[in-house]
Amino acid sequence: MDLPATAIADHQPPDGSGAARVRGMLAEAARLRWRGRAIAWLLAAWIAGTALQILQPALWPAAAYWALGGVGVAAAAVGATLGTRYGRASLPLLAVASGAIAFAAVGLNAGMRAGQALAPVLEGASLRVVGVIAAMPQRSDAGQRFRFEVERATLDGRPVTLPPQLHMAWYASAATAAEDDAPLAAAGSAVLRAGDRWAFTARLKAPHGNLNPYGFDYELWLWEQGIGATGYVRTGAHDAPPERLGDSGAYRLERLRQTVRDRLFAALGSDAGAGAEDARRQ
Repeated sequence: MDLPATAIADHQPPDGSGAARVRGMLAEAARLRWRGRAIAWLLAAWIAGTALQILQPALWPAAAYWALGGVGVAAAAVGATLGTRYGRASLPLLAVASGAIAFAAVGLNAGMRAGQALAPVLEGASLRVVGVIAAMPQRSDAGQRFRFEVERATLDGRPVTLPPQLHMAWYASAATAAEDDAPLAAAGSAVLRAGDRWAFTARLKAPHGNLNPYGFDYELWLWEQGIGATGYVRTGAHDAPPERLGDSGAYRLERLRQTVRDRLFAALGSDAGAGAEDARRQ
């Protein structure tokens, strides 16, 4: 049975609807391509800005980086506004803004780290340090190593400024100390737990790595971890003894991890625990 002409007309799409749909799909594909290209440009500019800052022979004052970062943010805002109207024409401006912001951010971070460096006059001095064990201590036959968050420090009773984070060693005996033959605390007599607050006498030095091309860069690793100095605990005849000042309440996750680890080592035996720590560090 033939359908009426009106019914056929009602089921036919309006003229040009297929072409409009195709044009919409092409426009959306073009937008996606442009968006992907823009992201690539911005990432490349960010990497370039980071690389340029790293190649700086000397750091600028912090105010210069803040000013450059402000200019970059303003340029990004202008570029984003223009992008809604002019599209691709705003991409170079956005790329410049991305590079400027990256340059400024890396410079500010480097300046902050440099400002937290250990003062040369404090290297090798006997310092009284108070702070919190910031990570699960690592044990070995030589003693214990741990990250220490500094709260305050003194030299001969006078307050001094130290890097916020230290990498400390508490040697089992003087024979294992790499610094000198000064008497050291016995690590076996101290129970170190993440989150505990301690006061002890320490000697510190700025981070130094081994000159080993293509090998592990220990100094860079310390810098990445935010550790500004390394050192060891002392208990000589003229040094105040280490003192546990209680639980700070911080670093609860690290404390829980340490509890689990210590229970495993207790089940395996102390020799297995020390061996596992030595293997982990190699």
